[in-house]
Amino acid sequence: MDPEQIPPRRRIPMLLAGPLANIAAGLLLMLAFRRHPVEIPTDGRRVSLTGFAGTLAALIQAAAQGPGSIARLAGSMNVGLGLANLLPVYPLDGGHVVMSIMEARGVPRETRIRFARWTAALFIMLARAAMLGDMRRRAGGTETRNRASAETGH
Repeated sequence: MDPEQIPPRRRIPMLLAGPLANIAAGLLLMLAFRRHPVEIPTDGRRVSLTGFAGTLAALIQAAAQGPGSIARLAGSMNVGLGLANLLPVYPLDGGHVVMSIMEARGVPRETRIRFARWTAALFIMLARAAMLGDMRRRAGGTETRNRASAETGH
């Protein structure tokens, strides 16, 4: 069934189901494995945007600490994925929700298309920022390792 064929107001709960399931599953994993340590590379920030390389680095760190840490990290990743998917940015689910609300309220199709284009551009910028953040962390980590090696003479 094509979701676009469903009336907009009935489409919204379907669009929210995936992100909310991610958040619920993530919270359950985080709660079940709350005693297991997990280090998430954040550059000292409370919240950090990361891409594939940052996620892989966190997974490797969690794997070194055992299966419970991997499960807790998976929970954190699920919550983050669910929240990110709720952003009102097309093509994410949150963007589709906004498009459905606009359609239900009779917003002209041209305006909805403009919204989709602008937020898709924003999505590309966010993906680029995540990738560049990964590259900066990687370069900074290499620099830190090189400096530590120089100080110890190794």
